[in-house]
Amino acid sequence: MENTNNGTNNKKALYVIIAAAVIIVLAIVAVIAVNSGGDDAGSGQENSAAVTDNAVAEATARNDYMPVFMYFVSKNDEGYNEYMSMIDELKSEYDGRVTFDIVDVDEDPTAKENFPVDGNTPMLIMTNTTNDISAIEFKCSDRDKLKEDIENTLQ
Repeated sequence: MENTNNGTNNKKALYVIIAAAVIIVLAIVAVIAVNSGGDDAGSGQENSAAVTDNAVAEATARNDYMPVFMYFVSKNDEGYNEYMSMIDELKSEYDGRVTFDIVDVDEDPTAKENFPVDGNTPMLIMTNTTNDISAIEFKCSDRDKLKEDIENTLQ
């Protein structure tokens, strides 16, 4: 009997690698955007920009990144309103400590091309303070599990 799981596992591994690459690129773009800000600032803002640039440089040197809670959703999912309400609660609870990036796959079809979300929503990809993927949850709207993933990332 032929093992068909190997192809599925390879596909999932590829999706994880693609997701990690996308997240790393987004982080690099964010660092570049922060570093380029303030170039036109007045004298009062120059010190602020310099402090911000130093903080970003120090955080980058330590590999400190704001954890990202990337949550892929579809309005066609059963329970959509309930889990979106739950996400709003988590956003309030972790405001300033976690970046929440909610991607509606119905409105952003490229998400289906770049991530293994088709038929797997709601889906979480969580990155930690070193910008590594710390959790992937398929079809997960369990508040306790999502909160556990956030807490583990913040430790």
